[in-house]
Amino acid sequence: MRQLCLVVALLLLGPFLNASSTATNEGVTGTASVLTINELGRGTAPLDGKWQFSMGDDMGWAAPAFDDSKWEQISADEPWGAQGHPSQTGMGWYRRHIKITPVAGAGEKFAILMPPVDDAYELYWNGEKIGQLGSLPPTPSYLVTYRHSFAFPISASAPTDGVLAIRVWKAPLSSFDPDSLGGLNKAPLVGSADAIGAIVGERDFGRIVHTQYARALSVIFLLMGALSLIAWARNRGQLIFLWFGVMALMRVAIFNTFSDTIITRVPSPIIYGMLQVLISLADCSVFLLLLYLFDLQDNRRIRRLTWIMVGINFVCFTLDGIVAVPWSYAGLGMQWVDAILTAIVTLSELYVFVLVYQGIRRKLDWARKLVAVVATVDYTWGTTRIWASQGSRFTHWTLGEKMSAPVFHIFGANITVGQLLDTALLLSVGYALLRYFSEQRRLRSAIEMELKSARELQSVLIPEELPEIAGYAIASVYQPAQ
Repeated sequence: MRQLCLVVALLLLGPFLNASSTATNEGVTGTASVLTINELGRGTAPLDGKWQFSMGDDMGWAAPAFDDSKWEQISADEPWGAQGHPSQTGMGWYRRHIKITPVAGAGEKFAILMPPVDDAYELYWNGEKIGQLGSLPPTPSYLVTYRHSFAFPISASAPTDGVLAIRVWKAPLSSFDPDSLGGLNKAPLVGSADAIGAIVGERDFGRIVHTQYARALSVIFLLMGALSLIAWARNRGQLIFLWFGVMALMRVAIFNTFSDTIITRVPSPIIYGMLQVLISLADCSVFLLLLYLFDLQDNRRIRRLTWIMVGINFVCFTLDGIVAVPWSYAGLGMQWVDAILTAIVTLSELYVFVLVYQGIRRKLDWARKLVAVVATVDYTWGTTRIWASQGSRFTHWTLGEKMSAPVFHIFGANITVGQLLDTALLLSVGYALLRYFSEQRRLRSAIEMELKSARELQSVLIPEELPEIAGYAIASVYQPAQ
């Protein structure tokens, strides 16, 4: 509990701490060394080593004649936040003096592969802009961290000297960002266009292989969610199938939010804004699914409390998503709002444990009790990972990162504990719903049999031909009770 209070306090005070920490640790300064690349042919070469670096912004820094000898030197293999500039946002410049000698017959098309950069950047070669990703102030816009390649204007006919300058803008840090972000995450590569294209294809294929288990899990969620909604459409009274269908489809939507089609076209703040709403819909559907799965809907107090938590979760998540959309311009006020809303929505997710506890107290079949156990473990893991990530630039906790890391691989696919727990939850809920559906069908069959027996009994009790008695008029009538 003491650690929980510490995290909440850091989330609230974080913007002040970030705003007040304007001092930076100066790195090692020195005359810029020249990176020499001889006989660059059909392969690639990394632009590694020490780069000249400076925070701030001046378009004159793109010029090859600019004297950057008094700049500090940092590596391109790590963000600037991990090299003496923790929590530093805004503008920064990298410069690298390069001498390239292409091999004879290498061709005329060369390219440069830029690694993921935090967050938007412009690329200059000898003072001429050769590419950019996102847009920089005064109208900043950035995509989810992603690699990109550009044509590199060097010639194979003669040695080429020059300065590669990278103008970078780092967006304001969010509540879950570590203090180590900013700028380059890995050294760029330069080489023939064909070799760069092959590396891009190889890495993209490797990413597909690494995520194939998550993709398969998403397809299963899609199929089961669609079947559940069809079952609900056939019988609108079975709300349990409605909420499972919504939960499953929201899981699919969350996974596909970070597909290549979206992250290469939609700005990162909009993606995270949409993500907040999708996560809320998934959370709320889980609340309502457990309410009906554990037969708690007849408890007025629990039902009312569940809808209150649904409202709190959805409203706060939606507001957090709205705040995320203009995050490029986030100041102290927006960071406060983000921190407070994040704390509220994370606390609201703990309501799952209330429903699980109430469900365990009831005399339910073992299938639904299994759902209670798996849901408890799954949400305990998920909430712990989220809380460990909040305020990480102040606490420096790495638990959230470790909990998200894969624990083993199957045919190259990354398997995390969270995915295994999601799989267990999917299977347990799916089996419980199947048993519930079977019970309902068996109950309907039993009622139909009883009605059939009642009709047969009534046909015996009520004679087909009424007796005739002089002086009396006899009639019969049958009126069902329901």
